[in-house]
Amino acid sequence: MQGTGSKQYANTLDCFKQILSKEGVAAFYAGVAPRLGRVVPGQGIIFMSFETIVQNLEKFAIFQ
Repeated sequence: MQGTGSKQYANTLDCFKQILSKEGVAAFYAGVAPRLGRVVPGQGIIFMSFETIVQNLEKFAIFQ
């Protein structure tokens, strides 16, 4: 809906219907693997950082 070909759709529901009929359900999952390859490690870093910060704060008795 944000690209140059967005004028071919009347609205978001029309876009959904056209993609479903022309390309099938799999089209909605295009790009999932590369995105997961970026998001999963990033979330792992966030969770690890949180645990490390909590452990360090507990050492100084700031956060209990």
